[in-house]
Amino acid sequence: MSTLKCCSQSQNPPHPKSLSPNLGRGTCPQAIENFALLAGINPHEVHEWYLAVYADAFEWVDAPNTIGMSRFADGGVLGSKPYAASGAYINRMSDYCGACRYKVKQRTGPDACPLNALYWDFLARHKKRFANNSRMAQMVRTYEKFLNGDRVSLHKQAETFLKTLDKTGTDKAG
Repeated sequence: MSTLKCCSQSQNPPHPKSLSPNLGRGTCPQAIENFALLAGINPHEVHEWYLAVYADAFEWVDAPNTIGMSRFADGGVLGSKPYAASGAYINRMSDYCGACRYKVKQRTGPDACPLNALYWDFLARHKKRFANNSRMAQMVRTYEKFLNGDRVSLHKQAETFLKTLDKTGTDKAG
């Protein structure tokens, strides 16, 4: 199970083929989509996982949502930007961070929320692609203003966390 509270809530549903946390695929699945995007997990594997785990996941709904809108894997056909967010966004949109072992306001360090470093590392990896995207360009410019040492620290933090993942994308940290 994930040590990220925002992901652990819907990563392991209470019963096989249970209903998603809410019919609108609310914050729990969005947190998983965000994590999967930032961690570079194959969008089609995430889609297949939803179909296997949730009774209310249907191909015609889940494929465009998972592969297109949230993962931006269709190149922007369904969404104008990837669903990419740091821990700060998850904290604003949910109550998961209060009970999480990680500190959402920290970017790096052993207690820093992994989503923060993963987010900035994701932007760094795709900055050429997003520099001209009207909804992502500001964040790319913000990243470019970071000191080089801060960028290196964020990349190392993201890389270190990703090395803790097992083959299913579940972290073994904590």
